Amino acid sequence: QHNNKPDPEHLLYKLQQTDSSYRYTNGTQGTAWILIQENPIKGYGYGNDVYDGVYNKRVVDYPTWTFKESIGPHNTILYIWFSAGILGLASLAYLYGAIIRETASSTFRKVEISPYNAHLLLFLSFVGFYIVRGNFEQVDIAQIGIITGFLLALRNR
Repeated sequence: QHNNKPDPEHLLYKLQQTDSSYRYTNGTQGTAWILIQENPIKGYGYGNDVYDGVYNKRVVDYPTWTFKESIGPHNTILYIWFSAGILGLASLAYLYGAIIRETASSTFRKVEISPYNAHLLLFLSFVGFYIVRGNFEQVDIAQIGIITGFLLALRNR
């Protein structure tokens, strides 16, 4: 018999089946989540050295962590939340939403598909780099300024 009630334990089990790199449990993203939960409001400060320092100092308190030395959170959103707290997370979500709204609305306004559609190229670049790759690696957030600059230039042409 099948029930349709959500089962968090089953979901966690299914996620851990894809955890060959210890991404979710006690490796990279899971340990970042634990550290975020300890200081979610204001964060710890910005920079790889800050994350590495906090991780390396706290690893003795968590003997089940897979990596005894920091290799980073491997997730851009977790990294920003760890660094800047809830305000940084909200700012990142707002920036992501603004870029998606601007590129998607301009991309799909016209029916014609052209290889010169700059909004489509920016949309695909953003989604590929920050949404897809950013979920599995800590990508450099500085390049988001280039996408934003192009969008501002396209808006004001």
